[in-house]
Amino acid sequence: TVIPSKFIPHGIGALLALDKDKPLELSLPTALDVFEDICVGEIAKSVRPFSIDGGAIIEKGEYIGILNGDVVVGGKDIVEVVLNLIKKGLTDSFELISIYWSDSIGANLAQEISDAIKGKFEDIDVENFEGNQPIYDLIVSMEWFKIGGIVKCNNSITFFINSWVITILFAAMLTTLING
Repeated sequence: TVIPSKFIPHGIGALLALDKDKPLELSLPTALDVFEDICVGEIAKSVRPFSIDGGAIIEKGEYIGILNGDVVVGGKDIVEVVLNLIKKGLTDSFELISIYWSDSIGANLAQEISDAIKGKFEDIDVENFEGNQPIYDLIVSMEWFKIGGIVKCNNSITFFINSWVITILFAAMLTTLING
């Protein structure tokens, strides 16, 4: 079975929502429902100049902030782009912001970004993880915790797994569910 997701956090969310005590055909529809609660923020460098809604011009090589597949912010300063992206996706219910950085960012800049987020959004905890994702400089997740149930996130599921491990985990979990 293939999880029809557009983003890695959608796949992670669906995996976490699968009920291993139920047959896959009964558990999968519920697992796919988490897509509605997952919003994905990504930061990358623009490969060409273009304009975003509102008329802002993004030059080649500047950072772009993508929210659910749509470029919503951009600029030369990655910290500013991250903060503006978070403002676009933030709701009052968030308790945790997690950032997953790639090799192009490095631990020091990731910590600087994390500190800037903590300074701007004081009531929200911030975590950063080495994500090793190959395309995006950062993946940003904004999360809240559902009381009395599993950890469920408004905009993303917290994960600390690189893409290769996700693929292996996913295959192993599906094999277990299918084969019992």
